[in-house]
Amino acid sequence: MDGTITALGTIKGSLTPRGKLCGTLSGRKTIEAGLSLPDRIALDIYDGAYIVNPTFDMQVLPTQGKQMADDVEVKAIQVSTVSNLSGGNTVYIGGEINYG
Repeated sequence: MDGTITALGTIKGSLTPRGKLCGTLSGRKTIEAGLSLPDRIALDIYDGAYIVNPTFDMQVLPTQGKQMADDVEVKAIQVSTVSNLSGGNTVYIGGEINYG
């Protein structure tokens, strides 16, 4: 099948912002359709943090169904390594410990 649709009548209707096509089918041999969508669907504005400092606990940004002005930036967890007396490396997660 090549994607061609053979019409047996006409369809007139409208597409709602939720994605539903509503209309009627008539007995003519053509399809007539119009589509108009609003420029912007009204959404609540997200007013929370856009820069997130990582933790070892789960964090949720309440962004579902919200319009956002920018990307969310999640900072990297600091990791550093130093050689140790055993010939290996010691890894510090969250930054190097300062004992002094």
